[in-house]
Amino acid sequence: MQQVYLGFKAFDLHELACHFVARYAGIYEAHDIQVRLLDTSFIPADRLPEQTFHAACGAATCGWLAGASMTIVFVATDKPMFWLYARPEISSLEELAARRLAGYPADAPPAHFLRMIIKSIGLDPDRDLSIEAARDDTARLGLMRSGDVAAAVISAAVLPAEVRRFGFTPLAFFGDELRIPTTGLAVDRGFLGRKPELVAAMAHCYLDSLQHIHEQTDVLHEALREAFAIPDADLEAAGDLVQSCYTKDGTTSLDAISPTLGNLQDELGLSGPLPELPLLESEYD
Repeated sequence: MQQVYLGFKAFDLHELACHFVARYAGIYEAHDIQVRLLDTSFIPADRLPEQTFHAACGAATCGWLAGASMTIVFVATDKPMFWLYARPEISSLEELAARRLAGYPADAPPAHFLRMIIKSIGLDPDRDLSIEAARDDTARLGLMRSGDVAAAVISAAVLPAEVRRFGFTPLAFFGDELRIPTTGLAVDRGFLGRKPELVAAMAHCYLDSLQHIHEQTDVLHEALREAFAIPDADLEAAGDLVQSCYTKDGTTSLDAISPTLGNLQDELGLSGPLPELPLLESEYD
């Protein structure tokens, strides 16, 4: 059995639904692969095990734009699963002017996405409002509940139904505003060159997982319940969310993502034409 690592940035259904469906349904075992999860948040790239796949494709895309040797080999979703919620007295993005927002650290992909959304409505994220980093969803929700911030970015670790119970207003779902690979499989190009068969086998696992996600809802629900402790009352909505955001074949459209890639390049302070596009369409059908 071949041993690989799956690096993640967030332990939520956005990054890890494919993984846990594959584990629960016995897909990895059928492909003779053993997968160990690895939180890569605080591990330098040169300290990672060689056979490391990355589920956080948003981070991989940012790295690739900056010249890192990364290739996206499978796109589980190109709809960023983050939301901007506001306190009940705020009903539109425009009403955020001159207010405080709780977001992600400045170098995290969701922080760039938020700035792009703010700019799209004609506000300057540096002058017209204050975006302040908070360490996690618990802190961001707490700041919003206490009234210390007017709005906050919340990840898929806290499902929309749970946030709505606090009475907060959804102002934007990032996946409706932007199209960019944020979850799937990314690898170092050197790893791909040395172990193409292993990369292909892992991509096959994810393709099989997508089939289960879209065609075997009971398997998806059980995996979500087991991995993320989602209560039964929220399982149907959680499953619908995954199915609506996840691709069916591990691919995306370059026409759909190119505008966001260009804007992201600007946010990263990079200039010049986009580098050669990484592999964004699966070769493992």
